[in-house]
Amino acid sequence: MSKVLEQLNNKIASSPNDPSLYIERADLLFKLHQYKECADDCLKAISLDNDNFTAYGLMGYTHYRLKNYDDALIAAEKAILLNPNCALPYIVRGNIYSNYLKENGKALADYNKAIELDENSAMAYYNRGILYYNLSENDKALTDYNKAIKLDENYAAYNNRANLYYSLNENDKALADYNKAIELNENYAIAYYNRGILYGDLNENDKALANYNKAIELDENDASAYNNRGVLHRYLSENDKALADYNKAIELNENYALAYRNRASVYHEIKHDNKRALADYEKSRELYQNESNFSIVRWLDGRIDEIHGRLSKVTDKEDKAKLILVYQMLNMQKI
Repeated sequence: MSKVLEQLNNKIASSPNDPSLYIERADLLFKLHQYKECADDCLKAISLDNDNFTAYGLMGYTHYRLKNYDDALIAAEKAILLNPNCALPYIVRGNIYSNYLKENGKALADYNKAIELDENSAMAYYNRGILYYNLSENDKALTDYNKAIKLDENYAAYNNRANLYYSLNENDKALADYNKAIELNENYAIAYYNRGILYGDLNENDKALANYNKAIELDENDASAYNNRGVLHRYLSENDKALADYNKAIELNENYALAYRNRASVYHEIKHDNKRALADYEKSRELYQNESNFSIVRWLDGRIDEIHGRLSKVTDKEDKAKLILVYQMLNMQKI
């Protein structure tokens, strides 16, 4: 692609007022994940041709990838206004409705419209499949994923179909799809992460660990991968490694409620550091409260009150030591 990009650069240097060349380069830059540069070329094309719906559509998709959702919505709606018969802007707007504005009805209408306009749009089926999956309409999700894969063997579609199979406890099919996703894109961190979860459930811990390690190697800023690897280390009684992973997860995402909860369990049950355990349980409770996850809040309330109540009655080291043993036994029973 670098050679093609160089050729486009030369063409633009020769014809700097041709909007089609900027759109062509923007499309290439998008495929290279150079989204900021892609958006700049879209803007240049629009400055040369203000009614260029292709430039607006691509700019909308680019802003969506950059998580500039308001700008993405403006660009997508402008593209639809200029040309209501182009599928891409409907897909982009559907994604914004689904993932940002949480307006699933509008999202579904846009995906349906995109498919009506282009029945061979793998992207439209794929994104509608995600929406159906999130709505727990699994049969419809599977039908759309199958259609998307038939039209375009995309690694992300295999990964998402694998997630669906996993949710249905069809582990062999899930594993086959994760393997295919990785075969198509060996640098796809999400598929390694998901396959790690599956291997963990199958008690193939070495494979689970290898997949989490690979996911982290490919995306060192993925807090959930560190958290999940920490859980695996904890299960294997590698508690210092677990603690290090929970620390890293929290460093990457200071609002990661589950990581605080998991780290608290290490402080409490393994390190016997009740002060730090309480701080983490209380932080986790605050975050779960903000998420309105009240069942976990109630569990944490009991945990916090129990520690406070028991420790307030303990005065000597011997009784404190006995108390710690009680905690370990209680937690073993709950697990």
